[in-house]
Amino acid sequence: SGKIANTSSMTFRGMGIDGFAHYPTSKAAIVGLTRCLARGWGDFGIRVNTISPDYIAHEGRLFDQQPEMEQHLAGQRAIKRPGTADELVGTLLFLAGEAPDFVTGRTSG
Repeated sequence: SGKIANTSSMTFRGMGIDGFAHYPTSKAAIVGLTRCLARGWGDFGIRVNTISPDYIAHEGRLFDQQPEMEQHLAGQRAIKRPGTADELVGTLLFLAGEAPDFVTGRTSG
């Protein structure tokens, strides 16, 4: 038995960005892999889920030279700012714990 928490991105649900196909495509692949592994490994007590956050501020971020793009993205959210890596910890701890023992193959945003 065990728990696997993959990391994807909310971009896999978007409309696509010309010249940027590689990123949402790879993130969609992680979600697909999660669902396949969850189905295949469920009988062994292995739970597989994905956390798919919106843009997370980090060093070397994509929009360093385009702060207006970062602000544009933040303006589209309910919480009008980039998230931080520390804010993902609670979700990961939840997925690793006992509470979601009947949760598998899911993607949380």
